[in-house]
Amino acid sequence: MGKNKFWKIVLTMAASLCLAFALAGCGQQASSDDAAADADLTVTLVVDGSQGDKGSIFDGQIGLDEGATAYDALVKSGLELEVDDSSGSPYVTGIGGLTNAAGDANSGWLFEVNGEMAEAGAGDIVLADGDTITWTWWKNAMDAFADAGLDAAA
Repeated sequence: MGKNKFWKIVLTMAASLCLAFALAGCGQQASSDDAAADADLTVTLVVDGSQGDKGSIFDGQIGLDEGATAYDALVKSGLELEVDDSSGSPYVTGIGGLTNAAGDANSGWLFEVNGEMAEAGAGDIVLADGDTITWTWWKNAMDAFADAGLDAAA
């Protein structure tokens, strides 16, 4: 096989792969939008791993059934999750490969609903249409409590 023919085949294969990935991404987005349109409620989910050097892990709309919880929205995102449910309620210990153990003893995931720090577990917070759920990985979670004006020792 000639040198020019070899490079022509390699470039054609590379272009085909790029096109396949581009089309796969478009199809994924469309199905997500369709699912949100058919849902009982639509919420915005934001997952911020910037303190753990992961940046924005997720930022988008999630379609859910009536009665869904903050945890249900996180599960529906399709992100890789690590969860401890030994207490009977899900305790999120990792999202998108970023775990509580990635920092010091005070690091970990906390979440807010509509800008207010959650006062119950993610499996206990029932969502309403239009809610915004923000999960943030904190290098020092005590800073999150201070930012919210809460006493973490209480």
